[in-house]
Amino acid sequence: MKTVIHFFHGWGCDSRIWDPLVHLLHSRRNPSDSTIIMHNRGYFNTETEYSSDKDIFDQKDNHILISHSLGCFCIPDYLLQIASQWIIISGFRRFHDVNEAYSRRSLKKMMESFKINPAGVLQTFHKRMMYPNDNQENIQRLSSEAATLNSNQLLNDLKLLDAGILEAKSASQIRKVVIFHGDNDVIVHVEHAAKLASHLNASTQLISNGGHGIPYTHPSLILSVVHFT
Repeated sequence: MKTVIHFFHGWGCDSRIWDPLVHLLHSRRNPSDSTIIMHNRGYFNTETEYSSDKDIFDQKDNHILISHSLGCFCIPDYLLQIASQWIIISGFRRFHDVNEAYSRRSLKKMMESFKINPAGVLQTFHKRMMYPNDNQENIQRLSSEAATLNSNQLLNDLKLLDAGILEAKSASQIRKVVIFHGDNDVIVHVEHAAKLASHLNASTQLISNGGHGIPYTHPSLILSVVHFT
């Protein structure tokens, strides 16, 4: 039995958000010990590196899911059925569960602005995502492909963010669900963590002064809860 780690990034990002975690993983363990599969939503007109063919996965393997923000809505049900662990970073069951009037107003304004200036909205999002760490290198890296945006996919996923409700009924069989959330996240308020944990019967680790960019800022903490075979 081998360990297969499936990564699901959130809105406005791609698989590069997992680089710090993957580099750390490979520095601590032999790369051949685990298989890494990236799911790419194609926001930057890049082809997905992820196969949706469930027959390629051995159900006897140790499947671990790691998702960031909206990424928890992008996990196929059959993976939830065979996973042994799910690590959720900055997640939510319903984006408007906290301060609904403000949340809906802000997202509506964001979608309207995105139709006019998608690159500008994305750059602002990346700056807020890295708050309070203000890592300019990561912000620049995140926004470096603004000229090749797949605006339709980004806008469609904002609509998913607006209307989506995470049911994930198949997740009830997952042995361990862990939620990480920054208490200074200005994109997905920390109150979402408790609501999501209650829904999924998950444990929660709040990160002091942590923002929305936890995959960049706390890869070691995330890796510390991964259970390898």
